[in-house]
Amino acid sequence: MFKAAALGVLCLSTIASASQLVDRQSANPDSCPGYTAKNVKTGKGTLSADLTLAGNACNVYGTDVQNLKLAVTYEDETRIHIKITDAKNKRYEVPDEIFKRPSGSAVDAKSADIKFNYKTSPFSFTITRAKTGEVLFDSSGGSL
Repeated sequence: MFKAAALGVLCLSTIASASQLVDRQSANPDSCPGYTAKNVKTGKGTLSADLTLAGNACNVYGTDVQNLKLAVTYEDETRIHIKITDAKNKRYEVPDEIFKRPSGSAVDAKSADIKFNYKTSPFSFTITRAKTGEVLFDSSGGSL
């Protein structure tokens, strides 16, 4: 009897998971609200902001995180570090020892060879070459 009940619960759990997967697969990522950047603060070679979900979660790629933190650091003239993290929960991060970053203070963003440009709502960003404007990275293809 216990085995039959456990099997029934397992089957219901599997059906629920399958229906959530179908919901995710049928959702259109372009209809997701994205995030809005607030409390944007800039320093000599840094930028930080709070990213807040700009509407109802669509959960296309898993459960959407309501609040994120953005940290941008110009590490040298040709290197920029962009970090977007969950504002409330710690998650695994690759240790700094694996990918060594330059030590010392950040480089002034005005003198860097690359530029971080952003739009606050829906939040998106580009990395461009300062001299030519060539786009190296662009997140605006879909809502972040």
